[in-house]
Amino acid sequence: MIKGISYITFIVRDLNRTADLFQKVLDAEEVYGSGIKSHPLYTGKLFHEGGQWIAVMQPRGIVNRTYHHAALK
Repeated sequence: MIKGISYITFIVRDLNRTADLFQKVLDAEEVYGSGIKSHPLYTGKLFHEGGQWIAVMQPRGIVNRTYHHAALK
């Protein structure tokens, strides 16, 4: 049985600009930032707002596939 959305992932062009938007407009709390450590193709940040987890990732160069997705509970 699906209980809801676990998290949502967005692929963005500018990780820091998007982080500012999430923090200033949505009042989201940044709970993780990969810094220089990253998934092989992306650097990222994880936010929490209103009981919802939101992952924001920026590609390292040109990526021929996307990683946008929502995970269900």
